[in-house]
Amino acid sequence: MPKKRKADPKEYDGWIGIEPPKDNPEARKRGKKASRKGKTGEREIVNLCKKYGIDARRLAPIQAAGSSTDAPDVEAGTLDIESKLQAQPNIRAAYKQACAGRRPGQYAVAATRKTRTEMKRDDKGRTTPPEPDEIWLATLGLEDLLDIYRDAMRWRERA
Repeated sequence: MPKKRKADPKEYDGWIGIEPPKDNPEARKRGKKASRKGKTGEREIVNLCKKYGIDARRLAPIQAAGSSTDAPDVEAGTLDIESKLQAQPNIRAAYKQACAGRRPGQYAVAATRKTRTEMKRDDKGRTTPPEPDEIWLATLGLEDLLDIYRDAMRWRERA
């Protein structure tokens, strides 16, 4: 196997066989930014669930502690939610990851939203509602959706 040579940060552009410098502050900054973006998305989902009276919590701190890397990002009742806040979210990949982390008896949901390029504010400085392409979308299997709908209809008939 050929020896990998150390690269000068100026000449590294992702070539295979050249190790990126370990002390590159820009690479660390990108990792922190992605982590912060993930936390933001998870918190938005938890707050949205709580707004509708659903008890929800982030499980990402549990993942960081090393208990399980396949755990969902957010747990909300019987929903295991994988959140993706990206410029161009890959919905199928997010759903596949949600299914991989689904616990028995839970529904796997992939929640995706495009990142905003800039925060929009009204005249009073408050953030305005997001545009239609900036809302959270939930992806789940059709059979799971029909199961949830059937249970909701049964509950509605009893009331």
